[in-house]
Amino acid sequence: MIYIIGARGYIGASLMDYFGDEAVGVGRADKFPTFKPEDTIINCSSYGWIPGQEDVEEAIKTNIDLPRKLEKIRNGATMIWFGSGMQRARPDNIYSLTKNVAAKVLEGKAHRITLYTIYGGKWEPRHRFMGTFLKAAKYGTPYIITTPSTTRDFVHIDRLLDTIKGLIGDKSYQDIDFGCGKPRGLSSVCYYVEENLAGKPLDNVKYKFPQLDDGLEEYGAIRPHLADYFDEDIKKEWDRI
Repeated sequence: MIYIIGARGYIGASLMDYFGDEAVGVGRADKFPTFKPEDTIINCSSYGWIPGQEDVEEAIKTNIDLPRKLEKIRNGATMIWFGSGMQRARPDNIYSLTKNVAAKVLEGKAHRITLYTIYGGKWEPRHRFMGTFLKAAKYGTPYIITTPSTTRDFVHIDRLLDTIKGLIGDKSYQDIDFGCGKPRGLSSVCYYVEENLAGKPLDNVKYKFPQLDDGLEEYGAIRPHLADYFDEDIKKEWDRI
């Protein structure tokens, strides 16, 4: 059986939909089942990072205590845990500090997957950058990109789900950077939408193109074929909107 902790969140809900009857959703406050060695536990539950919203006790309870408890009661079950690129980009905030503790606790004991900008699918939050940007581009509604100097990868949720499927029951624990390779700037996404999807200048998008250094190094990762965004995924989301 596949147990998904935090099944109501973006990734958790997507996993529940993907695995269907193979999966059971478990809330943080629910009584945990008796796990078996052949089970897989996917911990999607997380106290996220929002500026000005830093509840230290809740962050410790969700990001540290929960994964520690799951590790103790797993009974040999496979574990999958999600980290975030935020842990590297801003290591000093409460979110990153607590997630880094959990990452250390689970070293060699779980698949530790570092997520960057995952987008797409019917569960995507309204505030997620790629979805809101594509919608603004498609319908011509005002949109301001507030971090024009950002370089990041955009990886579609379907690619994450396919990777998770391959890790079910796998106890040869790996560290995976999901969304890896050479970072792309927001400008490259804008260019793609403008030239291939919108067919006209994105006058509604207030944006200053960042200057990218061609010498940017690639992220070290086990699975580099998961790198950055894929044109067909953007087209898929464009058609879905």
